[in-house]
Amino acid sequence: MSITYKYSLEYIGIGDLTFFCGEMLLRLTKDDVLMIKIDEFTLNTYREGSELYKKFCIDYIKFILSDYNVSECQSETDRTWGINYDYVGRMLGEPEIKDVFRKKFSSGVVNDSHKGHLILFTKVRAYDETNFKSFSEKFFNYINSLDTKIILIGEKTVKYSGEYANLGKNKVYSLYDEYVKNIPTDKIIDLTNDDYSPNNISLENIINDLTLISNSKSMIMIGCGGFFCTSLFTDKLLSINDGTIFSQFSVESNKQVFYDINLFLTAIQNV
Repeated sequence: MSITYKYSLEYIGIGDLTFFCGEMLLRLTKDDVLMIKIDEFTLNTYREGSELYKKFCIDYIKFILSDYNVSECQSETDRTWGINYDYVGRMLGEPEIKDVFRKKFSSGVVNDSHKGHLILFTKVRAYDETNFKSFSEKFFNYINSLDTKIILIGEKTVKYSGEYANLGKNKVYSLYDEYVKNIPTDKIIDLTNDDYSPNNISLENIINDLTLISNSKSMIMIGCGGFFCTSLFTDKLLSINDGTIFSQFSVESNKQVFYDINLFLTAIQNV
Protein backbone atom coordinates (compact mmCIF):
# COMPACT_ATOMS: atom_id res chain seq x y z
CA MET A 1 0.00 0.00 0.00
CA SER A 2 1.47 3.34 -1.04
CA ILE A 3 1.69 6.36 1.24
CA THR A 4 1.60 10.01 0.16
CA TYR A 5 3.93 12.26 2.15
CA LYS A 6 3.42 16.04 2.01
CA TYR A 7 6.37 17.85 3.57
CA SER A 8 6.95 21.55 4.20
CA LEU A 9 10.68 22.33 4.24
CA GLU A 10 11.62 25.18 6.59
CA TYR A 11 15.33 24.25 6.45
CA ILE A 12 16.59 24.67 2.90
CA GLY A 13 20.38 24.88 2.94
CA ILE A 14 22.25 22.32 0.84
CA GLY A 15 23.06 20.29 3.95
CA ASP A 16 19.41 20.35 5.05
CA LEU A 17 18.22 19.21 1.63
CA THR A 18 20.81 16.42 1.62
CA PHE A 19 19.76 15.08 5.02
CA PHE A 20 16.10 15.37 4.00
CA CYS A 21 16.85 13.17 0.98
CA GLY A 22 18.75 10.72 3.15
CA GLU A 23 15.82 10.41 5.53
CA MET A 24 13.45 9.89 2.61
CA LEU A 25 15.69 7.12 1.27
CA LEU A 26 15.22 5.42 4.64
CA ARG A 27 11.47 6.07 4.80
CA LEU A 28 10.08 5.70 1.29
CA THR A 29 9.16 2.70 -0.77
CA LYS A 30 9.17 2.92 -4.58
CA ASP A 31 5.34 2.96 -4.50
CA ASP A 32 5.10 5.99 -2.20
CA VAL A 33 4.49 9.56 -3.33
CA LEU A 34 6.59 12.44 -1.96
CA MET A 35 5.27 16.00 -2.28
CA ILE A 36 7.43 18.89 -1.10
CA LYS A 37 6.81 22.58 -0.48
CA ILE A 38 9.59 25.12 0.11
CA ASP A 39 8.56 27.36 3.01
CA GLU A 40 8.06 30.90 1.71
CA PHE A 41 9.00 32.61 4.99
CA THR A 42 12.32 30.75 5.07
CA LEU A 43 12.93 31.50 1.40
CA ASN A 44 12.26 35.22 1.91
CA THR A 45 14.21 35.51 5.16
CA TYR A 46 17.30 33.45 4.34
CA ARG A 47 17.46 33.20 0.53
CA GLU A 48 16.30 36.67 -0.53
CA GLY A 49 13.01 35.26 -1.79
CA SER A 50 14.85 33.79 -4.76
CA GLU A 51 12.61 31.78 -7.08
CA LEU A 52 15.78 30.37 -8.68
CA TYR A 53 16.89 29.04 -5.30
CA LYS A 54 13.45 27.52 -4.78
CA LYS A 55 13.78 25.79 -8.16
CA PHE A 56 17.23 24.54 -7.15
CA CYS A 57 15.80 22.98 -3.97
CA ILE A 58 13.16 21.07 -5.93
CA ASP A 59 15.63 20.04 -8.65
CA TYR A 60 18.20 18.86 -6.09
CA ILE A 61 15.70 16.67 -4.23
CA LYS A 62 14.36 15.21 -7.49
CA PHE A 63 17.95 14.51 -8.62
CA ILE A 64 18.90 12.62 -5.46
CA LEU A 65 15.54 10.81 -5.30
CA SER A 66 15.30 10.14 -9.04
CA ASP A 67 14.07 6.58 -8.43
CA TYR A 68 11.06 7.87 -6.49
CA ASN A 69 7.83 9.72 -7.25
CA VAL A 70 8.64 13.30 -6.21
CA SER A 71 6.74 16.49 -7.05
CA GLU A 72 6.21 20.01 -5.76
CA CYS A 73 3.21 20.24 -3.45
CA GLN A 74 0.62 22.80 -4.55
CA SER A 75 -1.77 22.19 -1.66
CA GLU A 76 -1.50 22.25 2.13
CA THR A 77 1.17 20.02 3.65
CA ASP A 78 0.63 17.76 6.64
CA ARG A 79 4.23 17.42 7.85
CA THR A 80 7.03 19.84 8.68
CA TRP A 81 10.51 18.40 8.35
CA GLY A 82 13.45 19.02 10.69
CA ILE A 83 16.84 17.33 11.04
CA ASN A 84 16.75 14.16 13.11
CA TYR A 85 20.31 13.10 13.99
CA ASP A 86 19.24 9.50 14.57
CA TYR A 87 18.33 9.39 10.88
CA VAL A 88 21.59 11.18 9.97
CA GLY A 89 23.56 8.49 11.81
CA ARG A 90 21.61 5.78 10.02
CA MET A 91 22.04 7.25 6.54
CA LEU A 92 25.79 7.66 7.07
CA GLY A 93 26.05 4.17 8.54
CA GLU A 94 24.08 2.25 5.93
CA PRO A 95 26.18 1.39 2.83
CA GLU A 96 23.16 1.23 0.49
CA ILE A 97 22.08 4.78 1.37
CA LYS A 98 25.60 6.16 1.25
CA ASP A 99 26.08 4.51 -2.13
CA VAL A 100 23.10 6.40 -3.60
CA PHE A 101 24.74 9.69 -2.64
CA ARG A 102 28.21 8.53 -3.69
CA LYS A 103 26.98 7.76 -7.20
CA LYS A 104 25.05 11.02 -7.50
CA PHE A 105 27.98 13.03 -6.13
CA SER A 106 30.42 11.56 -8.66
CA SER A 107 28.20 11.90 -11.73
CA GLY A 108 29.25 15.39 -12.78
CA VAL A 109 32.03 16.75 -14.98
CA VAL A 110 35.55 17.37 -13.68
CA ASN A 111 38.73 18.47 -15.42
CA ASP A 112 41.16 15.53 -15.50
CA SER A 113 44.00 17.85 -14.47
CA HIS A 114 42.09 18.66 -11.27
CA LYS A 115 41.73 15.04 -10.13
CA GLY A 116 43.77 13.51 -7.30
CA HIS A 117 44.70 16.75 -5.53
CA LEU A 118 43.97 18.06 -2.03
CA ILE A 119 41.01 20.44 -1.70
CA LEU A 120 40.66 23.23 0.84
CA PHE A 121 37.19 24.66 1.32
CA THR A 122 37.43 28.38 2.04
CA LYS A 123 34.22 29.12 3.91
CA VAL A 124 34.10 28.35 7.64
CA ARG A 125 30.91 27.91 9.60
CA ALA A 126 30.53 27.39 13.36
CA TYR A 127 34.23 27.22 14.22
CA ASP A 128 35.81 30.13 16.09
CA GLU A 129 38.59 31.81 14.12
CA THR A 130 40.74 32.11 17.26
CA ASN A 131 40.64 28.31 17.52
CA PHE A 132 41.92 28.00 13.95
CA LYS A 133 44.66 30.55 14.63
CA SER A 134 45.84 28.46 17.57
CA PHE A 135 46.99 25.66 15.26
CA SER A 136 47.23 27.42 11.88
CA GLU A 137 51.07 27.43 11.81
CA LYS A 138 51.22 23.63 12.14
CA PHE A 139 48.29 23.31 9.76
CA PHE A 140 50.06 25.19 6.98
CA ASN A 141 53.36 23.39 7.64
CA TYR A 142 51.61 20.05 7.15
CA ILE A 143 49.65 21.23 4.11
CA ASN A 144 52.72 22.64 2.40
CA SER A 145 54.78 19.49 3.07
CA LEU A 146 52.33 17.34 1.10
CA ASP A 147 53.35 16.45 -2.45
CA THR A 148 50.15 17.65 -4.08
CA LYS A 149 48.49 20.65 -5.65
CA ILE A 150 46.02 22.47 -3.41
CA ILE A 151 42.64 23.27 -4.94
CA LEU A 152 40.69 26.11 -3.32
CA ILE A 153 36.89 26.03 -3.64
CA GLY A 154 34.20 28.12 -1.98
CA GLU A 155 33.82 31.86 -1.42
CA LYS A 156 36.65 34.34 -1.65
CA THR A 157 34.67 36.58 0.66
CA VAL A 158 31.46 36.03 2.58
CA LYS A 159 28.61 38.43 1.82
CA TYR A 160 26.68 39.05 5.00
CA SER A 161 23.15 39.14 3.66
CA GLY A 162 20.23 36.75 4.12
CA GLU A 163 21.17 33.86 6.40
CA TYR A 164 24.73 35.08 6.94
CA ALA A 165 23.51 38.48 8.13
CA ASN A 166 21.70 36.66 10.92
CA LEU A 167 24.63 34.41 11.79
CA GLY A 168 27.28 37.16 11.71
CA LYS A 169 31.05 37.26 11.19
CA ASN A 170 31.87 35.22 14.29
CA LYS A 171 29.92 32.24 12.92
CA VAL A 172 30.67 32.45 9.20
CA TYR A 173 33.84 33.71 7.51
CA SER A 174 36.27 32.93 4.69
CA LEU A 175 39.85 31.70 5.04
CA TYR A 176 40.66 32.47 1.41
CA ASP A 177 43.13 35.27 2.23
CA GLU A 178 44.86 33.08 4.83
CA TYR A 179 45.21 30.21 2.36
CA VAL A 180 46.60 32.41 -0.41
CA LYS A 181 49.02 34.08 1.99
CA ASN A 182 50.37 30.89 3.56
CA ILE A 183 50.47 28.41 0.66
CA PRO A 184 53.01 28.81 -2.18
CA THR A 185 51.35 30.21 -5.30
CA ASP A 186 52.67 27.41 -7.52
CA LYS A 187 50.83 24.82 -5.37
CA ILE A 188 47.43 26.52 -5.63
CA ILE A 189 44.68 25.86 -8.15
CA ASP A 190 42.13 28.59 -7.43
CA LEU A 191 38.57 27.50 -8.28
CA THR A 192 36.84 29.86 -5.84
CA ASN A 193 33.87 31.95 -6.83
CA ASP A 194 32.80 35.50 -6.04
CA ASP A 195 29.08 34.94 -6.42
CA TYR A 196 27.33 32.35 -4.26
CA SER A 197 24.12 34.36 -4.05
CA PRO A 198 20.81 32.44 -4.05
CA ASN A 199 20.18 33.44 -7.68
CA ASN A 200 23.53 32.04 -8.82
CA ILE A 201 23.26 28.52 -7.45
CA SER A 202 22.73 25.65 -9.88
CA LEU A 203 22.36 21.91 -9.57
CA GLU A 204 24.99 21.37 -12.26
CA ASN A 205 27.63 23.44 -10.47
CA ILE A 206 26.97 21.79 -7.11
CA ILE A 207 27.25 18.28 -8.57
CA ASN A 208 30.41 19.22 -10.48
CA ASP A 209 31.98 20.51 -7.24
CA LEU A 210 31.01 17.30 -5.43
CA THR A 211 32.41 15.24 -8.31
CA LEU A 212 35.67 17.16 -7.90
CA ILE A 213 35.65 16.31 -4.19
CA SER A 214 34.86 12.66 -4.95
CA ASN A 215 37.94 12.55 -7.21
CA SER A 216 40.28 14.29 -4.74
CA LYS A 217 42.83 13.00 -2.24
CA SER A 218 40.78 14.62 0.51
CA MET A 219 38.71 17.72 1.13
CA ILE A 220 39.74 19.69 4.21
CA MET A 221 37.20 21.93 5.87
CA ILE A 222 37.38 24.05 8.99
CA GLY A 223 33.95 23.91 10.62
CA CYS A 224 30.79 22.72 8.96
CA GLY A 225 28.15 23.91 6.48
CA GLY A 226 26.42 22.60 3.39
CA PHE A 227 29.49 21.09 1.78
CA PHE A 228 30.38 19.46 5.09
CA CYS A 229 27.05 17.62 4.99
CA THR A 230 27.35 16.59 1.35
CA SER A 231 31.04 15.66 1.51
CA LEU A 232 30.39 13.24 4.38
CA PHE A 233 28.91 10.92 1.75
CA THR A 234 32.08 10.98 -0.37
CA ASP A 235 34.36 9.65 2.42
CA LYS A 236 36.87 12.32 1.37
CA LEU A 237 36.16 14.84 4.15
CA LEU A 238 38.53 15.88 6.93
CA SER A 239 36.84 18.48 9.13
CA ILE A 240 37.64 20.01 12.52
CA ASN A 241 34.59 21.11 14.52
CA ASP A 242 33.37 22.14 17.93
CA GLY A 243 32.13 19.59 20.43
CA THR A 244 28.47 19.95 19.45
CA ILE A 245 28.99 19.10 15.78
CA PHE A 246 31.46 16.35 16.69
CA SER A 247 28.89 14.64 18.93
CA GLN A 248 26.10 15.00 16.36
CA PHE A 249 28.15 13.11 13.78
CA SER A 250 29.56 10.44 16.07
CA VAL A 251 29.32 7.80 13.33
CA GLU A 252 32.16 9.67 11.57
CA SER A 253 34.13 10.61 14.71
CA ASN A 254 37.89 10.74 14.06
CA LYS A 255 37.34 9.43 10.55
CA GLN A 256 35.87 12.42 8.73
CA VAL A 257 34.86 14.63 11.67
CA PHE A 258 37.37 15.71 14.32
CA TYR A 259 37.31 17.65 17.57
CA ASP A 260 40.84 16.90 18.76
CA ILE A 261 43.26 19.19 16.91
CA ASN A 262 46.19 16.75 17.06
CA LEU A 263 44.12 13.91 15.58
CA PHE A 264 42.95 16.28 12.84
CA LEU A 265 46.52 17.34 11.99
CA THR A 266 47.68 13.72 12.00
CA ALA A 267 44.92 12.84 9.53
CA ILE A 268 46.15 15.65 7.25
CA GLN A 269 49.71 14.31 7.46
CA ASN A 270 48.45 10.91 6.35
CA VAL A 271 46.56 12.14 3.29
